[in-house]
Amino acid sequence: MGTALAFFLFYEGSNLFFAYIRDGDLETFKTLLPDLQDRADELFLKAAERPGMVGRKMTMLTLDMRGTFQQGIYRAACLLAVGIADSEKTLFLLEQAQNHVQNLPVRFYGDIAECAYMDHPHIAGQIIDRCTPEQIKAVPADLLYKAMLRNDTRFAYKLARKGIRADGRIQEIAGYCARNAPNWEMARLLQSGMQISTESYTAMRTFIEHDWLEAGQILLDRGMDFDAFKQWADEKHIDMSGHDAFEQLDAHWGRMHGQEEQQGRMQMG
Repeated sequence: MGTALAFFLFYEGSNLFFAYIRDGDLETFKTLLPDLQDRADELFLKAAERPGMVGRKMTMLTLDMRGTFQQGIYRAACLLAVGIADSEKTLFLLEQAQNHVQNLPVRFYGDIAECAYMDHPHIAGQIIDRCTPEQIKAVPADLLYKAMLRNDTRFAYKLARKGIRADGRIQEIAGYCARNAPNWEMARLLQSGMQISTESYTAMRTFIEHDWLEAGQILLDRGMDFDAFKQWADEKHIDMSGHDAFEQLDAHWGRMHGQEEQQGRMQMG
């Protein structure tokens, strides 16, 4: 056993090794690290919350020391990096997440972005910029709603342009648009790229009740079946006939099918 390790073990109860992380003693950290496999989680978390370049190097060393971490530990490390406003470390950890967490859910990235947004929105924005289309689909709609509540149009429309799915918060988002028009418009969010499932009949009902014709037409143009929507409304005993938007959307749906039938006849001819 080396002298340095024996010294550490003697003072293990006082967490002397963690003082090396706090003080940025990178050389001692490197020397002792290989003999501390059983405390890898603690070291990882301590290194994650250590600011500066030294903290980043220590974090990288702990990742190299241990191949995989539990999802909860890795998430905590990411949030510690966010907490010290270290965007470089946060983005590095997210880039490495697939390599160090088994069965990592795709929603992991959106979860970290949502947690970062309230205190460090610039980090949340950087995370979103680096998300793949698949990861964007799993970003919680709560993040968009929070941006709207803060009147953060820049971030909200960034999320929309990326293609965030709003189904989970569509009624709250619609309510906010209705209360704060014309600064917030549902059709504009959809035109920017915000996604809503073509089977989200609740969304269509909400648009009709607000007489948002353009937003409803966007859903139909994206593939929503208006006949299926009407059947759903009948089964729920929801009367849409009193809304102008309903009549106009029904007519729009009829024109869409008329064009499809005409194109079909032309192709056959």
